[in-house]
Amino acid sequence: MVLALYGTKAEKVLSFAQNKDGITILKNIPRGQLHFIDIHLVSLLKTWTHVAVPSKAISSVCAGGSILFCGSAESDSWFLNQSAGWLINENAEIEQQVSAFLATITHEEVKNKRQNAEKVVIELNNYLLNAYGEIAKMI
Repeated sequence: MVLALYGTKAEKVLSFAQNKDGITILKNIPRGQLHFIDIHLVSLLKTWTHVAVPSKAISSVCAGGSILFCGSAESDSWFLNQSAGWLINENAEIEQQVSAFLATITHEEVKNKRQNAEKVVIELNNYLLNAYGEIAKMI
């Protein structure tokens, strides 16, 4: 596992992960190397839903990766990217959900979610082009 975390809770996770076997901690991962990651961890507190969209969700999916999203099912990040990821409910026992996820995840599921990410990118690009088209009509 490679951890390159930022955000208000990153220090707590990094402290827990420090010196654990199988975990590499990096300051950041260059955008050009995001496609090497199979599952990106993304979180967004419910209080930030519809206030902020974590760019890491979009960046991860656009790089062809899947996401393990901890947040509200009502957030735009989950709504737009759900076919490329798995949801961890922030209001339920997170540790149990993650443990269950890790115990049941298969290579085939990861492959399917990464393939879905490619479709999500096409949909997002279509949204963008349609929005620009609508704006152009108004001008």
